[in-house]
Amino acid sequence: MIHRPRFRIEVVWHPKSEIAASVAHAIFRHFYRDHDAGLDHGLGLEVFFRSAPARGLTVPLNIALGPDDCVAIVPIIDDTALLDTTWVSYLNGVGETAVNAGSRARLFTVNMTVSKNLPEKYIRPQAERISAAKRMDKAGLTQLCAELAHGFCRLLRPWAEALENGDAIPPTSGKDPPVKIFISHAKVDGALLGEALQSYLHSESRLHTFFDKNSIQLGEDFDGAIRDEVGDSAVLVVLTDAFAGREWCRIEVLEAKSKGVPIVVLNAVHQGEIRSMPYLGNIPAICCPIPYGRLNKAIADEAIKSYGFQAVAKLLDETLRHLAWRASSDRLLDLASSNDTRLMARSPELLTVLAHTHVKHIVYPDPPLGNAERKVISSLLGTTELSTPSELLIRNSLGVAP
Repeated sequence: MIHRPRFRIEVVWHPKSEIAASVAHAIFRHFYRDHDAGLDHGLGLEVFFRSAPARGLTVPLNIALGPDDCVAIVPIIDDTALLDTTWVSYLNGVGETAVNAGSRARLFTVNMTVSKNLPEKYIRPQAERISAAKRMDKAGLTQLCAELAHGFCRLLRPWAEALENGDAIPPTSGKDPPVKIFISHAKVDGALLGEALQSYLHSESRLHTFFDKNSIQLGEDFDGAIRDEVGDSAVLVVLTDAFAGREWCRIEVLEAKSKGVPIVVLNAVHQGEIRSMPYLGNIPAICCPIPYGRLNKAIADEAIKSYGFQAVAKLLDETLRHLAWRASSDRLLDLASSNDTRLMARSPELLTVLAHTHVKHIVYPDPPLGNAERKVISSLLGTTELSTPSELLIRNSLGVAP
């Protein structure tokens, strides 16, 4: 059996454009894997290039879509492409493919033309429009990939929800809601950073945020509102010295872990913690050095512009990885060949497997756990089997049941 994830990225650019090729390879390294940065760097999403002409042709092959594929098409368009009439025709064909695909594909056009104003006929009405004319440095490419990640999340979320509701393909709809970020913080020493983060997101991004000070109305059920919002958001933890000691901070993290939502930590611990929080393990973290002796609104705002953006970009990546996993749930369950299987979007840990000791099989993303960690978790799970897609593929090819 061959396992193919439902979601893939198709990057299209003119073969004579070196600058577009640089952007395409940056997208590949970010969303698939940076081979110079080790096995764990990259999201592991399938990324394909459409640039070199196919044999006997002057342009690449057309993009083929399966009946239940979900494809993000990323044309990188510069003046080199627009001056080539053959390529203009090919780009129009790519646009028609996306238009006719409905919910199965969407264009995310990267505009690198000198004029910055891409002619409307080269951008379909439903396309995400991203200007990249001045984004060739590291920070610019990171911003570009963050914008793409957000767009990909909006494409994938209806797929994940449709599959979980028992539908095969989501209905074609208009604009999908932005990713919502739940800002978890301790008011006693994290309020300035939390407020700076919310302000930055409102002014510099299209993301929605939940910040309890501003988002819970007077008289509203605080407990219910917090738990509902955590389950419907990606959680950004502003980890400060007091965070782990606050009851509601612990509740928010435990709720996020139990519901399997994406989490990233912005680590701003200054002097130290009386008690570190064990439930924040097994998730990405970004360091945010802050001079607490002189922290004020201006310093908090400046810190968030740098470190806060890094954390948000990492959280968008985590959200995309979660959604891509959920959107392939039916294919993963077929691969597992077991009706009693639980899918986890992150590697299992003691906290997250506690509720699943009764299931036969847990499938989680590659790479597999190391032997020492697997042994500890298996001692709690008993007969429950742990597998990744690559392990299942090997077992299936050898005819070995999980």
